[in-house]
Formats: sequence, structure tokens, C-alpha cells
Amino acid sequence: MKDLEAEERARLNAQIEELTNELEAAQIERDQARAATRVMSQALEQMNQLLHPRAGGTDRED
Repeated sequence: MKDLEAEERARLNAQIEELTNELEAAQIERDQARAATRVMSQALEQMNQLLHPRAGGTDRED
């Protein structure tokens, strides 16, 4: 009986470790995606500023 309980505990511990590793990997992927989104947003904002300079900028022709 104790052997079965020990085997069950070992199986559950292995499953918990596997799920924990998967969760950590998913969190890393999420953080990388967030960072990539920030970089892309900044690049798009810079492109937008280049395409549509604000009034009063040095790019205006009078």
C-alpha cells in the first residue's frame, strides 16, 4: 500500500514539475511577445512621425 502511495506521489510530483516547466516557458514566450509588441509599436510611431511631421517642425516648406 505504501509503495502505491509513494509511486502515486512520485508520478504527481513529476507531473507538477512538467507543468511548472511548461508554465515557465509560456511566461517567457509571453514576455518576449510583449517586448516585441513594444518595439513594433515604437517603430510604427517613428514611421508615423516621419510620414506626418507635426506642424511647426523643421520639415515644413513655407
